[in-house]
Amino acid sequence: KEFVPASAIDPIFVARTYYRGPGEGGERAYRLFRDALEDADLVGVASNSARGKQYVVMVRPFEDGLAMHQLRYPDEIKPWDEVPLGKLPKPAPAELHLAQQIVEQLRSDAFHADDYKDEVKGRVRQLIAKKAKGGEIVAPPEAPKPEVTDLMAALKASLAGEGKATAAE
Repeated sequence: KEFVPASAIDPIFVARTYYRGPGEGGERAYRLFRDALEDADLVGVASNSARGKQYVVMVRPFEDGLAMHQLRYPDEIKPWDEVPLGKLPKPAPAELHLAQQIVEQLRSDAFHADDYKDEVKGRVRQLIAKKAKGGEIVAPPEAPKPEVTDLMAALKASLAGEGKATAAE
């Protein structure tokens, strides 16, 4: 239907992702389309019918091929004004400056997906293996609730390196 910059589609619209390959004999056209999108720095927006439903999709170059993202329709996304935020206080300039310093310390130029592991899945698999060997699974004691701390003190401690690991997680 149209071609738009990838930045024109907010990630909140992405519901699922699928890899798309060429049909038999379509390798040349597939590669041409993929390369044209990449060179123009655009994504394609189209309709796709599957499983008796119609979807709006975004097709974009991904590695050597194409990825198709099934998008949500606008009525499937909760309007932001329904989120109960209340009145948010404006941060003091010093707090904002400290927060910006923390963000800058943790800044990276690229996202490295391999740096992230599903630790919960790992713990569950360990528990399953333990149970399969006849072991008993005991729930850990409930963690104590953290104390509410002074925001400026927490920001300063994080900058000093005391909270860097927590901030990165």
